[in-house]
Amino acid sequence: MTDLARTETRADTTRQFWVIGGEFRDTSFSEIVDGAVEAFGPFPTYDTALRLWKERSQATRPLAHVRYTIAVNNLG
Repeated sequence: MTDLARTETRADTTRQFWVIGGEFRDTSFSEIVDGAVEAFGPFPTYDTALRLWKERSQATRPLAHVRYTIAVNNLG
């Protein structure tokens, strides 16, 4: 296991992970409808955020204008 993989599977006190997204006006994904951004988190590990990202992405799969991503907030 690489050092990067090890830090992604355990809690990291210097980073928080967020799942963000929502419904966009079109498939250029440049503007969220009515500014209604959905944010879930913070999560202590990338793997935890990835599980929620997979759930949200699969739940909205038929909706071409909905997209989610994982964002990292560096705390220190």
